[in-house]
Amino acid sequence: MRVTNKTLSDDFLTDMRTNLNNMNTLQSQMTSGKQIRKASDDPFKATRIMQMYSDIDANKQYNNNIKDSINFLDTTDTALGQVGNVVGRIEELLVSSGNGSYSINERKAIKDEINQRIGEISQILNTSFDGKYIFGGADGTSKPAGTKTLGENTELVSNIKPKVATKLTPGTMTSANGLKGDMSGVTFGTDKFNIDGAEITVDWNAALTADQKTQINANLSSASNSTLDSIKDIFVSKINSAIDASGKGVSHINGYLDKDNKMVLQSGSTGMKSEVTLNAGGLNTSIGAKILSNTGGTANKGAYIYNGKTVVAGGTFNISLNGVPMPVTIDPGITSGTTTMEVVATTLQTNINTAITASNNATAPPGVIQPVTVKETADGTFEIGSTSGAITFSDIGNGTTTKDLGLSQGPNMLLVEVSQGVTMDYNITASQVINYGTGTDNLMDLLKNITDHLDSADPDKVKELTKTDLTGIKAAMTNVLKLRSEVGAKQNRMESAEDRNVEANFNMTEILSRTQDIDITEKTMEFATLQTVYMASLQTSAKVLQPSLMDYLR
Repeated sequence: MRVTNKTLSDDFLTDMRTNLNNMNTLQSQMTSGKQIRKASDDPFKATRIMQMYSDIDANKQYNNNIKDSINFLDTTDTALGQVGNVVGRIEELLVSSGNGSYSINERKAIKDEINQRIGEISQILNTSFDGKYIFGGADGTSKPAGTKTLGENTELVSNIKPKVATKLTPGTMTSANGLKGDMSGVTFGTDKFNIDGAEITVDWNAALTADQKTQINANLSSASNSTLDSIKDIFVSKINSAIDASGKGVSHINGYLDKDNKMVLQSGSTGMKSEVTLNAGGLNTSIGAKILSNTGGTANKGAYIYNGKTVVAGGTFNISLNGVPMPVTIDPGITSGTTTMEVVATTLQTNINTAITASNNATAPPGVIQPVTVKETADGTFEIGSTSGAITFSDIGNGTTTKDLGLSQGPNMLLVEVSQGVTMDYNITASQVINYGTGTDNLMDLLKNITDHLDSADPDKVKELTKTDLTGIKAAMTNVLKLRSEVGAKQNRMESAEDRNVEANFNMTEILSRTQDIDITEKTMEFATLQTVYMASLQTSAKVLQPSLMDYLR
């Protein structure tokens, strides 16, 4: 093989370029302190580095979650301690009320203090942290407890309501006559609409232009769909203009033609206050009377539609009222997306009261459990109450009727993610504090009984203060201590998870450093070596590739 000066020159330049690239790579690593500067330098290492950064950041967020949860638990523990102090004081008062020398006036003084303590318990149960009620469960925006006054006594009440899945529908009004007909002879007077409870007056003569009047006052029997839609849009537009002019803050209505070309006016709001009705003024030939009127048509008020799971007729569940368990059978069935909340409330009230009547008649003498009232509310909940006491719901066997209807909410826990795929609950609910047993074993009924017994002059009822009532208060205190122990265990678990995350971050940071950081001493020596090679190659090439006369001529 013939070796020429050009061959030597090309080989030299190739080697020099390689040396310079290697020096550039080392120089970049030394200035940045990182082994790679872009993903194309080493795709495998780049992927690993990004994953490590992601895991480290996630662990930092987990620890932030844990710290917030620990603060929440600290507040909960403090509140439970205060509840324990109040219950302990009530226990002391009950013990002192057993003093045989106490008169009714002295017991009344004890009752007055207990009434204040009941209010204090309600206040503690409504403790908030970071804008949420700590005992409110998943619904941290609503007060979980309250009080009511009956005569001279204060009663503790729970504000927790059974909540169900609902959807809201708008109110509509459908005209009796189709728009596709002979509308000649229509007159343009004044009509009054009731839209969402507000009276809206439309003066058609003033609102419509001459061309619009001509378009409407015609035989529309053979009118095209586009013409009918145009007239429909005119009506809706003028009604909305009247809404704006009224200044009553009513939402704009919508309008459409149904399959029979009847005008359907639909409220812009939803719910039980949503409606559109019409009081047509003037002659039977007015726009309201001849075109828009629902006389013979339909006017549907907005509603809350039950949107939970369908419950077929014959579904059963248990209620417990005043300590008496009773089976309830649903009849008729409740259909999701069709049955209104009002009908659901009526069905529940009828079925529960049927069970109460059967239970009362089954005892001798007949029982005196009072019927319940069931009302639906605007926030998608049921208010279920009876003067006989608190009501609890439970399914029979493997049934799910109460869960399907939202009467049994199941665990009402707040969850926090403390590490990848690991969640913990970190709250105590007001129900857990109030209910220290089963049936009527709850603070609401217990405190009511205590104040009633303190008011009584009946020796047998007075004796209950140091018997049943004192036993109940001790059980309530035991429950509070149990809940505080549970809070402490949750705090310990949180702190343990935090320690694991800190240790994991330390280990991942070490691996990250080994993956992306350079050994500055090693890289400095490599750079010095490459620099020496580069200088030596320059010197060698200068001696081997001597310039000729032709180089100067070029």
